[in-house]
Amino acid sequence: PDNEVSVKTTFKLPDPVPSSISSQVKVASQVGDATSEVEVVNCPEPEPEPISLLCTGITGIFVEGATITCTFEMTNHGPAVQMDNPGDEFTNILPAGLTLVTAAASSGTISTPGNTVIWNGGIEVEETVTVTFDATIDVGTAGSTLCIQAKGSFDLDGTGTNETELLSDYPGVPGDADPCCFFVSPILGPVIIPTLSDLAAVALALLLAALSLGRLRRPSAGR
Repeated sequence: PDNEVSVKTTFKLPDPVPSSISSQVKVASQVGDATSEVEVVNCPEPEPEPISLLCTGITGIFVEGATITCTFEMTNHGPAVQMDNPGDEFTNILPAGLTLVTAAASSGTISTPGNTVIWNGGIEVEETVTVTFDATIDVGTAGSTLCIQAKGSFDLDGTGTNETELLSDYPGVPGDADPCCFFVSPILGPVIIPTLSDLAAVALALLLAALSLGRLRRPSAGR
């Protein structure tokens, strides 16, 4: 039609691009009944946060009595080295229903007071530190969901003090601070792992049964 209007709009965006820019473009492209051609320039990928703390997964059999392994990764994306400052850089208090067995880290120092995993250390630029721990699923948790989330403390302003705290995130779920969770199966039942004395008792019982069966089948002398 004769009254058709074509509008071309050019946006020059700041670097980094604000997270709300998508809504700004959507509003700007709806100008009455006019046809709006939106051109967006200077749109680099947003830079990652200086430090990321991810729960990369929980492995094991999710039943009472079983042992699970949980893994966390802390990555320093820069621009500065994260020093081993006063205070703990990583803290993970296990939830009720889990009993800590052991913990380890790819660098730095691990301590396990009570039912808590603590890590202290520095992280070079582009370095990833891995923290893993094993825990036993307590009896009485069948049918429940257990969630694990750690807290990181870091120095982002270069003052030598860990002023910034962040919660770990599970990347498999949308959002920035999601815990790692798993469901304890009520169907399979508890896992019972025999101790060495239990195995020895079973072996002894089988040996005695075999000896008794042999004597019963052995013919008596003089027959």
